[in-house]
Amino acid sequence: MVYKKFFFIFLLYFNIGNSNIIYDKNNVLISDIELNTYINVYKEFYNKDLENNKALKEIVLLKKTINFLQNYNPEFMEKLDQNIKFEYGNDISKDQILFNFLRFKKIRKEFVSEY
Repeated sequence: MVYKKFFFIFLLYFNIGNSNIIYDKNNVLISDIELNTYINVYKEFYNKDLENNKALKEIVLLKKTINFLQNYNPEFMEKLDQNIKFEYGNDISKDQILFNFLRFKKIRKEFVSEY
């Protein structure tokens, strides 16, 4: 059992270590693994294929929006995170890409409904 956990952590570390950095600007870092995972998550939710350039733009917007709200409105982000964990379970926060995707989806819904 311990060997399986060690192997999994080693494999995860090895994959991240060998990933190519696609975007690195203004404290936003995106790797090719993150881009591919985001494209798969997008396809699962919307049933549409997403091109790499469009996905990259959406990830940059997603990360900038989440970072901005975490810095300037942490109470809102805390409530949002609690709602997501309540709706999808506490384990959802382990997959950071999916968690950020759900955060951004709810942020967009919240602010569009206000205006």
